[in-house]
Amino acid sequence: MNNWKDIVYFIRINKNKKDGDGFPIPEETKSDPIVSNIIGVTRAEEEHANKMGYTADLEVEIMSVNYDNQEILETEDGNRFRIRRTYLKTSEILSLTCSNISVGT
Repeated sequence: MNNWKDIVYFIRINKNKKDGDGFPIPEETKSDPIVSNIIGVTRAEEEHANKMGYTADLEVEIMSVNYDNQEILETEDGNRFRIRRTYLKTSEILSLTCSNISVGT
């Protein structure tokens, strides 16, 4: 069911900034809130993830215009996920399959 009541953020990590010695300083940028629909991961998606060597912990639907090849997604509760797979469900809705990368999980 598409409730579209959830909020997620994309995290961009800029690795081009350097300190005085030339070492990279990762700099994070958080996107504006993105209205989404967080749904459960299907068994088929879990099986596909296992075959590809990762875990599928979260599936998120967003409007496809909001996605620009970001790699990290953050939920409202602060949990972070690596976006592992994307596919169009319709011409406007993009599904993101994600693995949890939050500290302590």
